Amino acid sequence: MTSALLRAQSEAHAPAAFRFQAREMSEVIVTGIPQVDNLISGIPIRALTEICGSQSATSGKSSLMLSLLANATQENFCALVDATDSLHPESAEAAGVNFSRLAWIRCDATRSHLRALRAALKATDMLLKAGGFRVIVTDLSGIEKRLVRKVPLSFWFSFSRALETMPTALVCVQSVPCANSSAGLVLNVTARSSASVSAGPSHTKLFRELQIRAEVARVRSTVCGKKPVQSTSSTFTAKTQWC
Repeated sequence: MTSALLRAQSEAHAPAAFRFQAREMSEVIVTGIPQVDNLISGIPIRALTEICGSQSATSGKSSLMLSLLANATQENFCALVDATDSLHPESAEAAGVNFSRLAWIRCDATRSHLRALRAALKATDMLLKAGGFRVIVTDLSGIEKRLVRKVPLSFWFSFSRALETMPTALVCVQSVPCANSSAGLVLNVTARSSASVSAGPSHTKLFRELQIRAEVARVRSTVCGKKPVQSTSSTFTAKTQWC
């Protein structure tokens, strides 16, 4: 039997067997930082994204988070689960966050980081089940690293599965990546200060800006946005609030 005859018989039983299927590119929401958006096209909808950076020093996680929320809340309802109640409203307002379109869930970490972590994960689950939010940011960056690492993989997997049928992006901000294969995108961010305002000992200096480097640690091919990632890292500048 020739290959042509075999193909004809196969197509007779399954017409789409040899038909080319174009992969549907994932929808994204831009962060508002051109260098980051050029790198990843944007934060993928229907997927879990992890933004990770150092817990002991300024890394740029908050700058990236606030830029994303500022852009997303202009036309969409969003939610922020603040595990350690660390959001500075004045800084968020200065970044352009529209609080009239933001649900801010504040957890109390003064007694126990473990209780705050559990509350944050429960709140995230409730928000996903409620629906109606374009972006949900769960900020765990103030929670002890060892506790975040102990979160069972089943939590991340359930979040990822829930997102598959929702027009929502879930972004977890933390010190280390923990979701493994459940994450569609993992970004590592690091920062170094530059252009100090005044001379003097290093611990007394105020800095006008931070040079922040964003690196793609992992990206799933089905959530890479409208175009493929051309490089693995990019650098952008964040101005301090007092400048």
